[in-house]
Amino acid sequence: MQEYEMMNSPFLPPDATLGDSTLDAVHGLIFDTLIRKRELPPETFPAAYDELVKGMETDFRREEQLMESFPYPGAAQHRAQHARMLAGMHHAAAALMQGDCTPARRALAALTDWFPIHISTMDRYLLRAFREHQQAARTET
Repeated sequence: MQEYEMMNSPFLPPDATLGDSTLDAVHGLIFDTLIRKRELPPETFPAAYDELVKGMETDFRREEQLMESFPYPGAAQHRAQHARMLAGMHHAAAALMQGDCTPARRALAALTDWFPIHISTMDRYLLRAFREHQQAARTET
């Protein structure tokens, strides 16, 4: 797993931090990227959007691997949120490949609203459940 330096995101709301240096750094980087890419000109936007989609896929895959590492009761709902967001991003990417930036720019606006809420709810619950599982495993030994 790639290591990320903890960063203080100027854009990520404080209630969307989890107290986990790796997750917070990745989320901060993604959110900053979301904000900065909204303003890119049409000639550089498609490549930047593609990079963002790949970053989101990587983040979601990392979270889903964490979910698979223990019996996580919220896995189905969490995965469903990831799948819906990625489906929208992929749909927008297809339009972008046809020269239409509008869906991708709308996807960035939606992500800017959705991502902090997802972090402060779904990701927070995932991390809490994982820590409780680790604590229970330590007390059993």
